[in-house]
Amino acid sequence: MNIVIMGCNGIAVNVAEKMAKNDHKITIIDAQPDNFLIIEETENITTIIGDGTISNELEGAGIIESDIFLALEPNDNRNILAVQKVKSLYNPNIVLCLVSDPKKDGIFRKLGLNVISTTSLISDIVLDSIR
Repeated sequence: MNIVIMGCNGIAVNVAEKMAKNDHKITIIDAQPDNFLIIEETENITTIIGDGTISNELEGAGIIESDIFLALEPNDNRNILAVQKVKSLYNPNIVLCLVSDPKKDGIFRKLGLNVISTTSLISDIVLDSIR
């Protein structure tokens, strides 16, 4: 599978490395070159300096051929912008949006987007651990 990930951070790198081990082709796009210091490029992982909310930069990252798009930046608003654009213009099989603010989670879901809320997930784990 071809996977484009917007944002290079701990979550993105962890996902990319695990998917790359299964012979998937991963491209990570991030506007901040220093963010790439936490990852080594391998045969299956490519990094591109660019803005994942801009169409021509997404296309340069391979969004047209991608099966999956993951918006994993720490900025909820940028993630929502990117997934809406990718879903409407390129329509990969899977489009997933990371959100930190649980209040935005419901709004994004009402827009028909697949959302993962880190705050909600961690809160649930904490609550399960103390029960």
